[in-house]
Amino acid sequence: DVGVALQHRRVDGAALAAVHFLGFRDSGMPGTADNQHPNAFIQAPLERVAGQLAALIRALRPQVVLTFNSYGGYGHPDHIHIHYATRAAFAAAGDPRRYPEQIAAGLEPWQPQKLYYPTFSTRFVRTAVTAMRLARRDPRRFGRNNDVDMVRIIEETTPITTTVACGGYLEANLEARACHRSQGGGVPFGGRVPRPLLRRMFGSESFTRVVPAWDGGPLERDLFAGTIA
Repeated sequence: DVGVALQHRRVDGAALAAVHFLGFRDSGMPGTADNQHPNAFIQAPLERVAGQLAALIRALRPQVVLTFNSYGGYGHPDHIHIHYATRAAFAAAGDPRRYPEQIAAGLEPWQPQKLYYPTFSTRFVRTAVTAMRLARRDPRRFGRNNDVDMVRIIEETTPITTTVACGGYLEANLEARACHRSQGGGVPFGGRVPRPLLRRMFGSESFTRVVPAWDGGPLERDLFAGTIA
């Protein structure tokens, strides 16, 4: 199922309160049979999904919203679809003229203050692309199903504006990654990589601030910097 998490200001160290499922199934990568399933997320009208997200924003009243960039990180159709739906919901949730049935049902307009995309330094991916080419492998056909375009990922990656330290959550981070099977093929982070290198790799998370637009200057160190509770 496709779900969404919205970020509230941290209270007592707890950053994630809940996951809200939207009721759709995974669409798979482009060109697969899963794309055509009637309940695949990619088949859901954008306005319908944006309305679901706007209702969640109005109910939960987050200061910060995170979503994928316009390429969905690595081209996954669901990630791209949720990008556009989230952008639409972010703009609509504070407008009482949008989705008036939600207002009639008791929800109040709510405008989140900041919007971010997760991002990362492309240095490692660029090195991997070079290594693949030297090994006569096509970097545009990576992953378990050869459907991940490493070159396109580099081209679509958005700039780092915000870096949040999270080294204290390394073990939880690794456990979560081990549970997720992706088109990347399930990289075995656990026992094969030295802990010092893992701490270096996952000691922080990077983001692109989209709203308000980044105007340069020092990197942010907190997604909630400058927000009003």
